[in-house]
Amino acid sequence: MVIMTEPGTEQRLDELSKRFDFGFSQTNERLGRVEDDVRELWADMNKGFDKVDAQFGKGDDEFKSVRAEMKAGFDGMQKQFTSMQKQMTLFFAGTLGTVVAGVMVTVITVLLHS
Repeated sequence: MVIMTEPGTEQRLDELSKRFDFGFSQTNERLGRVEDDVRELWADMNKGFDKVDAQFGKGDDEFKSVRAEMKAGFDGMQKQFTSMQKQMTLFFAGTLGTVVAGVMVTVITVLLHS
């Protein structure tokens, strides 16, 4: 069986093939530019995330610093309260001892003069 074609059909098919090739080439170029844009956007996003991570790191450092300062302050207060407690204990023990000694002196004096 023989296929009959019009004259110039091969030339039109070649032209159509060239147009398809050109269209695919243009599409590939556009996709390449889109890929480049996406890579650039992704890089910019990563830079932004890095900045956010750095800021969170600074916040963590500040929090740790404040926490350490508060702990040092509370430790100092604890030492002061302990010291004050010892002083108060000594004061009350001394006062009690003085009262007991005074009562004993009074009782002995009363007993000796009676």
